[in-house]
Amino acid sequence: MRKHPQIDNLIKSKKYTSKEIAKIVGYNYKSVNTSARTLNIKLPKNNINEDFFENWSNEMAYVLGFIAADGCINVSVVHRLSIHLHKTWKF
Repeated sequence: MRKHPQIDNLIKSKKYTSKEIAKIVGYNYKSVNTSARTLNIKLPKNNINEDFFENWSNEMAYVLGFIAADGCINVSVVHRLSIHLHKTWKF
């Protein structure tokens, strides 16, 4: 039996990043990563709202406009969105 069932349950849910789990349980995120590897579970790197573009909203329109104006979508190897900002830009 593993020592930390709360950590194991959060890892198994696959809803949280290692840093989010570490903050919830008060552990170092590296310890959470070690537990995830022991359980053979790959945690998400970022907490992504996959339904963000499902319904029109002011926030979605802003993000789409920002991508159209300053973004670059690269689909050659992996689907990747890049937005480069200069530190002197004000928005």
